[in-house]
Amino acid sequence: MWQALRDSMVRTPTEARINGSGQTAALATTTIRTTLIQADYEVSYYIRKTAADGVSSSLTVTLSWTENGVAQTRAFAALTTDTTAANQSAVIPILADATTDITIAISYASNTPNAMTYLYRAGVQRLA
Repeated sequence: MWQALRDSMVRTPTEARINGSGQTAALATTTIRTTLIQADYEVSYYIRKTAADGVSSSLTVTLSWTENGVAQTRAFAALTTDTTAANQSAVIPILADATTDITIAISYASNTPNAMTYLYRAGVQRLA
């Protein structure tokens, strides 16, 4: 038992990362990490428009997980600035059940179909 306690203190947090660039459509619900144990996690994301539509465009990030058997969702404010300087990021702490998925989805709207492009990064880290 002492060894298990000692090992838990020096274990590197579990990490998972996904990314994409040149995106010209919505990102369907995508698993960032399937949890192994119920634990506290930090979920992070970063999005940036890499080509502006020139008229209007929008991206909305939604993170999802399961906590105590109940599906949880966090939708962030739409990123509507139509410029390549437009970016958004967040880090949120969550409690997620064992053997469940932590996911990301990104809704996409561009006045001129497929004109706006973006990149994304998402990660999950288990807190010690």
